[in-house]
Amino acid sequence: MFNPEGIIVAMVTPMTSDEDLDEATLRKAVNYYIDKGVQGLFCLSTNGEFFSLTYEEKIRMVEIVIDEAKGRVQVWVGTGGITTREVIKLTKEVEAMGADAVSVITPYVVSPSQEEMFVHYQRIAESVKLPIIIYNIPAKTQVSISPDIVQQLAEIDNIVGIKDSSGDFKNILQYIQLTPADFSVLSGNDGLVYWTLLAGGKGSVSGMANIFPEIMVGIYRLWKEGKYEEAKQMQDKIAPIRSTLGLNTFPSIVKTAMELSGKPVGPTRSPILMPDESIKTKVKEVINKHYLQYTSSF
Repeated sequence: MFNPEGIIVAMVTPMTSDEDLDEATLRKAVNYYIDKGVQGLFCLSTNGEFFSLTYEEKIRMVEIVIDEAKGRVQVWVGTGGITTREVIKLTKEVEAMGADAVSVITPYVVSPSQEEMFVHYQRIAESVKLPIIIYNIPAKTQVSISPDIVQQLAEIDNIVGIKDSSGDFKNILQYIQLTPADFSVLSGNDGLVYWTLLAGGKGSVSGMANIFPEIMVGIYRLWKEGKYEEAKQMQDKIAPIRSTLGLNTFPSIVKTAMELSGKPVGPTRSPILMPDESIKTKVKEVINKHYLQYTSSF
């Protein structure tokens, strides 16, 4: 039985200075995250700039991550898109490649109704046997899948969880309350991981785990051990670096912080630009003040 829980790193996509996929660094990153104790790897996430990658690049990235992980942890793949047809095509492809699960973002641009989102996920689930995790991130898609629709979708055998990046804890609570105990509700907001676990959620799909995986894994590990106060203290540690995320276009600050903490993964893909020196200095100051003990290289 597939059980989505723990800290799943929403991997960035390493790129060369020419904005091509940096395969060698991607392999290093896979091993780094696993060595730091994450429970899973999520490639083609929003942190991974899935929206900027070609179909061929997506397939190549999945090949590399699955090959390098070698079954040591779960490999999730983001297969979301605007149309149901394109999502099914990519989902079938990664199922054949050996992915453990897919995460499917709600359709964007078109602003589908709740009924349309239900049918979208239902059709995807019917097309494959892979476990499916719904991905709700209304700030990027302009739609939010309702708790009632999630409750209905949770009745489908291979729809096994939801990642909620709305930042609205009430929304997370409703997802938890309306779905069965074996349905995994995961926080996509790194500031809500501890609270989600306390409320009955199963963990996090974490962008911050790219930068400081020890902290994110520590929240989950301490909570599992019943060390709730220590887990809360670990949760609080992530706040300073999270406060820098709005200094430049997403996800450039994540890549910048990785570079400044010893893990260079190259630039974001245009039109997203990396931050200027003044912003990099601010991020560096935060790292030097709060995170020197957590800086480490691939």
